[in-house]
Amino acid sequence: MAFDWHSYLALAKTLAAATTDEASLRSAVSRSYYSAFNLAKMRAEANGYRNKFDAVGSSHDLLWELYSRNNHAGCLRLSILGPRMKRRRVKADYRDHFNQLPEELKDAIEDADECVTILSSLPKEFPANVPRIFSY
Repeated sequence: MAFDWHSYLALAKTLAAATTDEASLRSAVSRSYYSAFNLAKMRAEANGYRNKFDAVGSSHDLLWELYSRNNHAGCLRLSILGPRMKRRRVKADYRDHFNQLPEELKDAIEDADECVTILSSLPKEFPANVPRIFSY
């Protein structure tokens, strides 16, 4: 049975509500991002997207870029929310200092909730696997 990525968002909310220790709050930021990222990735893969690693960007960047190439308001909103959530996740996972962590966590959970809502309301054909166009 496939893992239910919604449970990561539920865990983030539980951690955010139950504790004030920094490790738990950082974990909540990270879990909220990975919930949204993996749900967005599953949705894209259902429409033919295959993650390709290259020198242009990470697998995360490439996924959010795919959403930006789709001319649908929900996809375009996801292409804004995804990188914003990723920046918070990187701070939570790798930075020694995370200023305004409680406020950032609140925003992280709100953004992840919005992503889940958008993903659940997107028409089935989105995101379409629109190829990247390179210009020189």
